[in-house]
Amino acid sequence: MHPHSPPWRKSPLRVWLSSGISSLFELLNAANELFSRPRNLSSPRTPR
Repeated sequence: MHPHSPPWRKSPLRVWLSSGISSLFELLNAANELFSRPRNLSSPRTPR
């Protein structure tokens, strides 16, 4: 009988951390697209 697995192995915080990191990267990607799109699309269209 092996002892109880350490709390950090199946703690909700670890799961929240991993999912939070992935969602954070998704947010960064979305922000990058949002910030890069207007410049690329508006610069050629605007008569400046």
